[in-house]
Amino acid sequence: MKTKLPPWPTIAVVGLRRAQFAELVARCGSAAKLKFVNADQSETVFPHADAAFLLTRFVEHRWMDASLRTFPRSRVLLHGGGISTLADRILAMAGTAMLN
Repeated sequence: MKTKLPPWPTIAVVGLRRAQFAELVARCGSAAKLKFVNADQSETVFPHADAAFLLTRFVEHRWMDASLRTFPRSRVLLHGGGISTLADRILAMAGTAMLN
């Protein structure tokens, strides 16, 4: 099922360090509004966003649980790769404004 996203969607990203997040914003911040979520914080709270990316190698299961409580399943995206492939996915998603 495809879920439409608004133009210039807001995407929460969990699992990056601040410097990595800054690199991601530099690569694709013009296509989507990105919000940093510190995976080390004790509370699993998401900011207001249209979708969420979880970097699976760097987040605990509690973040998956919290993301599914916050967003529809179609808007929770798991990513096992690095920053370059994450940027590619965000740019592709923002370009079509659709999630598979």
